[in-house]
Amino acid sequence: MFSITGDCECVCSVKYENPQSWKCGNSRSCQQEGNRLFKEKNYQKARLTYGKAIAFIPISKDNVTPYHVMGMMEQVDECGGGGSGAEENEDELTLLGKKLRGLLRSNLAMTELKLGRYQEALRNAEAALVIDPENRKASFRKGQALMYTGFLEKARKIFKDAAQADPQNIELRKALLEVDTREKAAKQKERKRFQGKLTKDGIF
Repeated sequence: MFSITGDCECVCSVKYENPQSWKCGNSRSCQQEGNRLFKEKNYQKARLTYGKAIAFIPISKDNVTPYHVMGMMEQVDECGGGGSGAEENEDELTLLGKKLRGLLRSNLAMTELKLGRYQEALRNAEAALVIDPENRKASFRKGQALMYTGFLEKARKIFKDAAQADPQNIELRKALLEVDTREKAAKQKERKRFQGKLTKDGIF
């Protein structure tokens, strides 16, 4: 069983200040700084710092040493993402970069949820799932974003499917209960609105 809501494994394209002014000097240090800020509930700064982490991920093998690749592998392992299994440096770099982007997107989704930015959370969770469809944390965050934006049936399906794979997960059970609670509240609201309309029209 894993904690879906409490772990920040390691984003989107955000506009930043001059990179020279960044406190972190590489993807790994930005990720770690983002984790620290998240734990301190400084979600806005965590969001920006995770964005910086993805900006540092190399997109080509130019000037990338085996030591750099090893550091990226360690970063993925720290995030619980596993290694790429590629043998060639270029392929390995591409796969590691892709994996890190997925993990960072998932983290950004969680940060956006904390900020109440549910559409952005949904967009980043879906981006993480495009990279890794088996990312259970990203899937859970997608479900949360759907729930908070009123797509209760879609959210229920995500939580239900996840609960079948991990029936002992308390967070998933709580999420399903919250969907039921929100659905009941929505039905009661609609019923009151309908009754109010009938009364206004003189039917009652």
